[in-house]
Formats: sequence, structure tokens, C-alpha cells
Amino acid sequence: MLEDEENGLPFESRTLLRELGEELRRLDGRVKRFDQRIDAISLADPACRRLREIPGIGALSARGQA
Repeated sequence: MLEDEENGLPFESRTLLRELGEELRRLDGRVKRFDQRIDAISLADPACRRLREIPGIGALSARGQA
């Protein structure tokens, strides 16, 4: 849609939306890396590992309770 010059969006709007999309992709990557770190930390802690066995408790919740 952003590449379609016939869609009525001004050039500047397409440029800004493209930049925002790139920023969202970067932020998504950061969130995934943080999730991986939190997961690794909670797996390294025996109390967190036990808490994670409870249905509905994930890495972040377990880390906050341990």
C-alpha cells in the first residue's frame, strides 16, 4: 500500500508510515530479545521453574513471584 503512488496518500505520509513501520519492527525485535532474556533468567532459578509448572504462570509472572 505504501508503494502505491495512486492510493491518494501524499508522499510525506507514505514516508512517515514507512519509518513508523520500521520502528515498530525494531521495537518488536527488542521485545522478543527481552522475552528471551526473561525466559532464560526464570529457567535458571529453581523457584521460578517450579512456579512455571502452574498453569497460567509464565516466565515473567514466575520471576515476579520468586
